[in-house]
Amino acid sequence: MKKIIRFEFSLHFRWPFSYILSCPFTPGSKNGEISARFYLFSFLYSIHRQIQNVHWIQDSDKLKELRNQIFTYLGISYSGVSNDTILLWLYVIQVSALNKHTLDFTSEEQRFIDALDLPRKPNFLTTWTAEDWRFLLVILHSFDNLKYQLNDSLTLPPQEEAKIQEIESTWFENFETAFQVLSLEQRTLIHKYFKKKYLFQQFFPVNEVTTQQLTFLDISDFHNNYPLYYQKFQKLWQNFTLSITKKEIDLYYFEVEAILLSTYLCPPAHCLPNFKIFLLSDLGHLYESYIHTQITDTVRGLVDLTFVDNPIDADLTVSLIPPPASLGIPNSTVFLLKMPLNEWDLANLFLKIKSLIDTQYPRKEDDRLTPQLAEKECL
Repeated sequence: MKKIIRFEFSLHFRWPFSYILSCPFTPGSKNGEISARFYLFSFLYSIHRQIQNVHWIQDSDKLKELRNQIFTYLGISYSGVSNDTILLWLYVIQVSALNKHTLDFTSEEQRFIDALDLPRKPNFLTTWTAEDWRFLLVILHSFDNLKYQLNDSLTLPPQEEAKIQEIESTWFENFETAFQVLSLEQRTLIHKYFKKKYLFQQFFPVNEVTTQQLTFLDISDFHNNYPLYYQKFQKLWQNFTLSITKKEIDLYYFEVEAILLSTYLCPPAHCLPNFKIFLLSDLGHLYESYIHTQITDTVRGLVDLTFVDNPIDADLTVSLIPPPASLGIPNSTVFLLKMPLNEWDLANLFLKIKSLIDTQYPRKEDDRLTPQLAEKECL
């Protein structure tokens, strides 16, 4: 059953009309008021991204003043360069508070709030309840795109800390098997990351709607650009998901972020497919060296390129002349490159190599991400 929440939008907190937001959650599945606020935020964020892009909010300076007051109170440094996503959240909370949309945390949510040991609500937030203030602090602790660090240690209830350790140990093992050994600094980063994700899913609805609104990665493009990396990630992801249950971390949302986390720890440029080229030339050494450089620059980021001394060891022969029949090189493995070099021929060489790589690392139906994301890609 869908619940319809009506919000009165206005930065001045008076507006001649309402906006009706349909929130696809079922009562009891998550805190209804938190879900409604989250859907409103994700709606504004996915469409406008920044408060200045919301043309009907005419006086964003008041929200900026409020942000500065809150940050000063919490001891958060703010240079003015970081993103202003927090202003959208402040707007949502202000509107909800002034329209008396009260928050009542569940006992499970309160357990996490108690573990965080949050500071008291400042006196200048006269229209906010203590729950509104705690809600903002949960947001600051759990949302990656805010880029603020309240403290060095994010504390969760003891039993949840044990779950996080199990999850991250499983991730360490599978990531290192697929990609590379992690440094202590990387392990510390992953530990903090999983704690934030775990806290996030305790409070906020994770489903197809919110995943689409908060995801900006095209899986098909990623596979096309990094076929070997994608193949390695698939092995990591399949083993990881077999090792943990959905009750521990909501994999529906985490799957896309897992790709981003992997690329952060091990950039795709460190995991390119090997590709060998034999250059058949009737020119001198200096020209051949120049051609090597041009080809290398053309396929940079696509393959880990090596030039070999004979066509037998090569994946592709790049020839400046029609290859003699005596060499026995199949036409399918030959690319004719005309001199002088031009951008058109080099672009076609890139496409030729890309085609060979795609053949070597095809995207099979059973290699796709989980059915939810496979379905999402078709939308």
